[in-house]
Amino acid sequence: NERPAIVLLDLDGFKVVNDSLGHGAGDALLVAAGERMAADDRPGDTVDRYGGEEFAVLLESLDGPDPARQLVEQMLEALRAPFVVEGREVFISASAGIAYSRREGITPSELLRVADIALYRAKASGKDCAVVFDQAMEREAVRRLDLETDLRRALERGEFQVYYQPEVEPSSGMVTGAEALVRWQHPERGLVSPADFIPLAEETGVILPLGAWVLRQACTEVQQWRAKGYVDESFALSVNLSGRQLATPELVGEVQAVLAESGLDPASLRLEITETVLMEDGPGSARTLEGLKALGVELAIDDFGTGYSSLAYLQRFPVDTVKIDRSFIANVGDDARARAIVHTVTHLAHVLGMRVTAEGIETELHVEFVANAGCDRGQGYFYSRPLPAAEMLRLFGRKQEHAA
Repeated sequence: NERPAIVLLDLDGFKVVNDSLGHGAGDALLVAAGERMAADDRPGDTVDRYGGEEFAVLLESLDGPDPARQLVEQMLEALRAPFVVEGREVFISASAGIAYSRREGITPSELLRVADIALYRAKASGKDCAVVFDQAMEREAVRRLDLETDLRRALERGEFQVYYQPEVEPSSGMVTGAEALVRWQHPERGLVSPADFIPLAEETGVILPLGAWVLRQACTEVQQWRAKGYVDESFALSVNLSGRQLATPELVGEVQAVLAESGLDPASLRLEITETVLMEDGPGSARTLEGLKALGVELAIDDFGTGYSSLAYLQRFPVDTVKIDRSFIANVGDDARARAIVHTVTHLAHVLGMRVTAEGIETELHVEFVANAGCDRGQGYFYSRPLPAAEMLRLFGRKQEHAA
């Protein structure tokens, strides 16, 4: 009645060591990590370098998944202690997926497959942890595979739509622009939440053609609104850029081509980047943003306050707008610190020549507060949820058929 377990263990952040210290240092770290894990196993267990920075561990003679988890936790704890590689102290962690053999007849390849599913869950949970496989993970893995397959086909099938959430001047209530947001109308699942498919699109690279499509579609539609008199020259279109888009050398040329194709004035386009993405590759991001600014477009930092940047640090980037994250606006009614942060960010942004947009406005209190704080624009459900293009036209106070 004793069954084995297979563990797949991946070293978190190993690529950083390879890139910064070289492959020789990386190899030395792999050897040291393997020796440290082997020192914590039991007689009869096996630690094997499985490939790259991944190890496979065979734990024999177990009477349940709990002993396997305990043994793996010991290995993870051992790996958290510093290593000395080529005279330099290095810290790493590891993620582990555990597959325990609960039935007779299960094959080694099947155990490895489900251990890999558990490892994926461990890395998705923040890394530096161990996860024991269960059947719910397999169902989720199948669902995710199906979703990925559908996602890759959705663009060519025309299943994506661009929705627009208005940006409003708090003091007057006037609509001054809109943020373009992608929505996926799946033929069987219905409207798929962006929280479900955007991370998957980032991971698979689908975000590149999808982001390019959103930019082209939104610029074309807004230019049509302008040509038909729905909006004037002051109306600004905001479009999000993903981290993978920002890292693409062709981005500046792609944006330039879309502007030329759509006829939209570059000054009417505002490209948004989250502050976390911006800080991940400071020098590279700065060069790309300078190239975009040279086209005449505006740049905005989205979700400001959720990462680790500061307005002083942002002086190195050619930013025009700071969008204060909704988490601060949500708490202005009962949190003096949130109110102080919004006031301070707004004041400093204005000193640095930037405009401020407050996200997450949902109540009259929010409107009154951000207006008094001096925020230039507001965005949130109080004004409007994201709307398809046809409903945006009705929001402008005209019937769509009048545009003919």
